[in-house]
Amino acid sequence: MSNKPWFQEASPEASKAFLHFNRDVTSKTSLDEKTAELIKLATSSVLRCQHCTELHIRKALEVGASQQEVADALLIAALQGAGTQLYWNKEGFGELLGDDT
Repeated sequence: MSNKPWFQEASPEASKAFLHFNRDVTSKTSLDEKTAELIKLATSSVLRCQHCTELHIRKALEVGASQQEVADALLIAALQGAGTQLYWNKEGFGELLGDDT
């Protein structure tokens, strides 16, 4: 059994493209490392990737985020996730459920 992630085994070319995209985006950002990690953390949390969320908590702490900043990022992500769920089809829900707002 290989130590490579499954996707590298299944599609080496797509894996190379993803890793290139990752390096390109992260090396050319105007954001500092802490901010970038907090964004990655929030996104991973909303998209419900346990592995990624745990990885980015560790990385955010390593690059200087406090535990409170990590907690705040997770709470803001949860808020945005809930808000987008409530409003993603506001007009359709209103039309079907009689909401005039």
